[in-house]
Amino acid sequence: MNQPSSFTFLRFVLAAISFLALFAYWDLLEAARRLNIIVSESKPWMGLFILLSAFMIVSLSLLAISFSRMGQRLVNFLESIVETRFHNYLGVLLISMGLSGFAIFTSNAYFIRVLGNASGVRYLIVALFSLVGMWGIKIVRRETAWMTALIVIVLSQSVIQLILFYFSQVTSYPFAMGWSETSRFYFPSLFLSEKVYGQKFPWPILHPTLHLLLAPPYLVESPLWFHRFWQVALRFLLVGLIVPPLLKRVSISDRPLRWLVVLWMFLFLFTGPVYFHLAVPVIIMLWGFSTQDERRTWVAVILASLWAGWSRVNWYPVPAMIAVVLYLLEEPVGAKKLWQYLLKPFLWFIAGTTVAFISQRLYIALSGIGDGGSFYTSLSSDL
Repeated sequence: MNQPSSFTFLRFVLAAISFLALFAYWDLLEAARRLNIIVSESKPWMGLFILLSAFMIVSLSLLAISFSRMGQRLVNFLESIVETRFHNYLGVLLISMGLSGFAIFTSNAYFIRVLGNASGVRYLIVALFSLVGMWGIKIVRRETAWMTALIVIVLSQSVIQLILFYFSQVTSYPFAMGWSETSRFYFPSLFLSEKVYGQKFPWPILHPTLHLLLAPPYLVESPLWFHRFWQVALRFLLVGLIVPPLLKRVSISDRPLRWLVVLWMFLFLFTGPVYFHLAVPVIIMLWGFSTQDERRTWVAVILASLWAGWSRVNWYPVPAMIAVVLYLLEEPVGAKKLWQYLLKPFLWFIAGTTVAFISQRLYIALSGIGDGGSFYTSLSSDL
C-alpha cells in the first residue's frame, strides 16, 4: 500500500480535524438555538465553546507550523512520542479507548438528548478517538505506517458501531420497531401454521425465501427478543459469507491488507438495503463458480436459480448473470471464436432463468394459494 509522507499525513490530519471542529462549532450553535440556550449566560455551554475554539486555534496553528521550518521538528517530536518504555501497555490502552470511546461517549443519555442530532459533533468525536486508537497501534507496532493505523482503527470502529446498531434492536419491546416488522413475524409463521395456529394456512406470497429463513424460531416457543435476534444474526451471517469468496478472488497476499479489505467489504455490503435472503444465491455462485470445473459451475447455477425462483421474479436471471460476469472476468477469449466463447454464458442464462421459473411454479403449487396470478401482480398491476 502506497503511504503518504509524514508531512503530508500530518497536514491531512490537522486540516481534517480543524474542518470537523468548525463543523462541530456550527452544530453546537444550532443545538443551542434549538434548545433556546443563551450561551453567554450558561457556564457549561460557554466553557464548551471556549474549549472548542481553543482546539481549533491549536489545530490551525500546528497546521501553519507544519509548512514552516519548524515542521520537521514537529514531525520528529510526534514520531519520538511513539518510543515509550511501557509501549505495549500504553498502546493497548489507547487502542481500547479508540475502539470503545465513541460508543461509550455517545451512549450517554444527556448526549443523546441534547446533541444526538448534532452530526458535526459526532464526526469530531469519532475522528478524535480514531486518532487515539491510531496512536495506540503505532506504539504497539512501530513498523505500521500512520495512514494504515488510522484506516485500521476507523474501519474497526465502523464495524463495532454497525454491530451495536443492529443488536440494539434485539429487545422485547411489544410494538413494531420498524416499517413492516410485523410481517416478518406473521409470514414466517405460515410455513408452520398448524403448529402455531392449530390449522393450515397458505404459504406467503411475498419474499417466500426470506420468510422461510425466519421460520426456525417457530419450531420452539421462542420469545419476541429471540425472533429479533435471529433476524439480526442471519443478516450478519449471510452478508458476511459473501466476503470470503470475494477475497479469495482478489488474491491479496499481505495479511494486514487482507484484513483491511475484509472489514471494508463487510461495511460496503451493509451500506445498501441488502435483503439477506438474496445473499444466498450470491454466496452459492461465488463459492461454486469455477472456470476449471464446468460441472461445478452448472450445479451452482441450478441451485442458486432454484432459490432465486422462490425469492422474487426479478431475480430469475441473477444467478446466471453472476456466472456470466465471473466468466468474462476470469476466462480469456484466447483462440476461440466469439460465438464459442459466449455459448456457455448464453446457456447458463437460458437454463438458470428457466429453472427459476419452474421453481416458482413448484412453490405456487405447494403454497395452497389457488390463484397463481397473485404471485405476478408486480408485472400485471396498472401501477
